[in-house]
Amino acid sequence: MTVGKSHNKIFDPVYMHFDFDDYKPDLMMRVEPTNKNKPITYVLHRMVPPGKSIYFFTINHEYFYAKDHLKLQNRVSLLVKNVKFNEVLEDDGRPPDSDDDEEETEFSYMIKMINYTSGKPKEVLNKQYEPIPRI
Repeated sequence: MTVGKSHNKIFDPVYMHFDFDDYKPDLMMRVEPTNKNKPITYVLHRMVPPGKSIYFFTINHEYFYAKDHLKLQNRVSLLVKNVKFNEVLEDDGRPPDSDDDEEETEFSYMIKMINYTSGKPKEVLNKQYEPIPRI
């Protein structure tokens, strides 16, 4: 997700929620640009099953979709209930004081617009089982 293309606000933490994980939040890492003219991006590296998958983002527990990703509009809002977050930051943006005090909060979302993957698998190994570099 790219700030300015996908979303205009800069907040941490940013989570990505996939349907195949029952919308469990995956924390995305913030990547600061090396060039001041480039936007801040958030990345998440993970395996995704073949076929189409739907996903959305949350920032500060608010639902968002990426405007620059594939998207579809639901005819009826999709209700995603009881999404559990283990808080990784305090309200003021600091890391939690200790792991013992980790809070779990639940949220539900009414989703009208949602992102989806293309469903086209990408090879990660060649015929000699060597990794295929991606640039």
